[in-house]
Amino acid sequence: MRFKLIKDSANGGFYLKRVESTFPEFQQYLARYGFTYTPITSDQYAFLVDSGHDVDSCYGIACDVAAGYEFSDLI
Repeated sequence: MRFKLIKDSANGGFYLKRVESTFPEFQQYLARYGFTYTPITSDQYAFLVDSGHDVDSCYGIACDVAAGYEFSDLI
């Protein structure tokens, strides 16, 4: 389990946000839905998570990449 330090603009403090899953866990998530490969790289996944995407959103983007869309066009 990973955490990300987030600045809270409302009160000027910080808090920890739990990251939904690690890349290997994301690969297992994709495998459960029939993927035999991972359409996005671990760096792309980390970028999405750091940008605030949850695992379902990352899955949707991975599906789009698998369908032929460029990762850079989707974000």
